[in-house]
Amino acid sequence: VLKNEVSSLAPDAASLISKGDGLVMTVHTVDPARAEKIKNEHQDKLRSKWHQVMTEVESRRNQAQKAEQLLKQYNNLIAEFEKWFREVPAKLEQANNYEGQLESFTEEFDKKQEEIEKLNNLCTELKKLNVGYPEAIRYSINTRWHEISSQFKRYSGSKDKEKVADKKMELQEVGNISALDFSTRSNKLREAISTISRSLNSTPLNGRDYELFLSQEDCLRKISNALSILKPSVEEMGYLAESTTLSMNKKEQCDQIKRFAEKLKDEWLTVNRHYTERYNRWVKASQKWKEIDQACWMFTEYMEKSSKLVKKLSVKTSRATLLEIENEIQQMQKMLHSIGTLYADILSHSSPEDITELQTTVDNAKRRWQQLLSEFNGLKE
Repeated sequence: VLKNEVSSLAPDAASLISKGDGLVMTVHTVDPARAEKIKNEHQDKLRSKWHQVMTEVESRRNQAQKAEQLLKQYNNLIAEFEKWFREVPAKLEQANNYEGQLESFTEEFDKKQEEIEKLNNLCTELKKLNVGYPEAIRYSINTRWHEISSQFKRYSGSKDKEKVADKKMELQEVGNISALDFSTRSNKLREAISTISRSLNSTPLNGRDYELFLSQEDCLRKISNALSILKPSVEEMGYLAESTTLSMNKKEQCDQIKRFAEKLKDEWLTVNRHYTERYNRWVKASQKWKEIDQACWMFTEYMEKSSKLVKKLSVKTSRATLLEIENEIQQMQKMLHSIGTLYADILSHSSPEDITELQTTVDNAKRRWQQLLSEFNGLKE
C-alpha cells in the first residue's frame, strides 16, 4: 500500500524537482546569489527528502517481505507439529515395545528437536520485527514437546541409553531457568523500566502542560520506542515464570520466581500507565495548541478579506454592503474572543518564555484587528 502511494506521488515529485532545477537556472542568469540560496534552502532539501522517503519505503518493503516469509515458516512449523503430536503416541508405543523402532524414532526426534529450536528462534526474529504471532500456541507446542520428551526419555530403557538420550534430547524448554538467573534477568529489566520512569518524572515532562512544549513530543517518542523494545523481553519473562513454576519441583525457588515475576509485572504496568497518562496530557495540550493556531490563521484570513472590503468603501457604498461588513466584523470579534480564551488557558499552563512565538502571533492579530476596526469606523462615519 505504501509503495503504491509513493508510486502515485513519484511523477509529481519528479516534475516538482525538475521545475525547481529550471527555476534555479533561470534565476541564476540574473541573480546568482539568490539562485544559490533557492538551491540550498529549497531544492537540495526537497531532493534529499524525496530520496529519504524512497529509501525508507524500500527498507520497510524489505522488512515486510522478510516478516511475511518468517511468519509463513512459523505457521508451517506449527501445522507440522500439530500433525506430529497427533501421530506421536502410536510411534512412542512402538518405540517402547520394539527395540528396532527406538533407533528410528530417535532420528525422528532429533529432527523435531532442531525444528523446535527453529520455531523458538523464529519467534525471537518476529518480535524484533514487531510482528504479532499467537504466543499461546507457541507455549502449547513447547509444553507438549516437553511432555513427549519426558515420555521418550522414560522409554529409552537402560541408563546408558538415557545418557545418550540426555545429550541428544536437550529440551528446548522455554521455562527451564533457575531462580538466580531469573532474578538477574528480571532486575536488568526493572532497571531499564526505572530509567524510563525517571524520564517521565524529569524535564521536560514533569512541568506544566506547555513548559518546553516543543521538546515533549520528542521525549515521549523516545520513551514509546524504549517501551516497545522492552515489551517482548518482559512478556518472555512472564512466560518463563509460568512455565518454570509448572515444571520445577522446588517450592522455595518457585515462590522466589513468582515474587520476582510479580514485581516486574507491577512495575511494567505502572510505567506503561504513567506513560499513557502523560501522553494523553500531551495530546490534549497539542490539540488545544493546534486549535489556537488554526483560529489565528482563520482570523488572519478573515481580516485580509475584510480589509479589502473596507478599502473599497466610499460615500456611494450602499447600506446593505455596510451591514454585510458589520456582520463580518461581528464574527471576527467572536473569533478574537475565542482566541483570547484559548491563549489565556495555555498561558495558565505554561510560562511566558514557553509561548513567546504564540504570544507574538496573538498580539499581531489584536493589533491588526484594532487597525481594521479604526479604519472601518472612520469610513463609516
